[in-house]
Amino acid sequence: VSTATVSLALRDHPRISAPVRARVKAIATEMGYTPDPLISRIAANGWRASRRRGGTPLAFVVGHPRPSARAGEPYLSAAIAHASALGYKLERFALRDQGSPERLAQVLHTRGVEGVVLFQITQPDFISRFPWEKFSAVACSLSQIPLPVPMTAPDFSLQMEETWKRLRALGRRRVGLALVRPMSDHDGLARAGVFAYQQHYGDKDAARIPPTFFSDDPVAGRAAFLTWVERWKPEVVVGLSEIFYWWLHDAGLRMPADLGFVSLYGGKGLHDIALTGWDPRPEALGTAAIDLLDLQIRAAHK
Repeated sequence: VSTATVSLALRDHPRISAPVRARVKAIATEMGYTPDPLISRIAANGWRASRRRGGTPLAFVVGHPRPSARAGEPYLSAAIAHASALGYKLERFALRDQGSPERLAQVLHTRGVEGVVLFQITQPDFISRFPWEKFSAVACSLSQIPLPVPMTAPDFSLQMEETWKRLRALGRRRVGLALVRPMSDHDGLARAGVFAYQQHYGDKDAARIPPTFFSDDPVAGRAAFLTWVERWKPEVVVGLSEIFYWWLHDAGLRMPADLGFVSLYGGKGLHDIALTGWDPRPEALGTAAIDLLDLQIRAAHK
């Protein structure tokens, strides 16, 4: 066999038949062969340089049923820049615009897309309907359904633990956690679980205000949230979304004079209001997603 065949076989490339891959690997093991990471890096750089002009196509797929023009923007901007530096061309697609996972895959395949970054996938049957065998794929941040691909995401449990500790260090006893439904079960349960543990076992002096999920509906969700605030009277509301800040603001409550508000997604909100909270570093997650996808593509993992 040729040198190219050996190289592809050792990387489990599907272009090489399974029997040939097995035979090459057996001989390599018998000879005591192990890959040299430095040589692999040099070869990878050469491979990138030889790709088609404009870059190998990648797709950033936004799966939310009501994606705004800004959905995934901080993740996407960083991912586009890093993908370009690695020799790829990343383009944004909205699942809603394509109609179905099958149609999305057809469009991506026609455009020569090799790898897919999945963001905010909410469609329950996406896993069973998307042809995973056609693409290398990773997820960027958590989706509402657990996807069968590698993922880059913040540590939500650690985030909630640190939030609790810092608020208690400031002397706040009545801390309420407001979450949004629908949302990723992993995301919400991780936060709610840590929060409830701290209330019940980690800090017995704290008030036990139950972490609660609310709809983002502007009528029903807002009414339920304000009823919750009136009943439990938190000193601080820890909110997953800035929508809770605006519901409090529109109800005439002054922050922080009447009560405090901490955003689990800090920084400037949609109305350029600086909110106290955590920076999820979407740019770092977008960059890491491209690095992870690059590894998947070079290893021919699909």
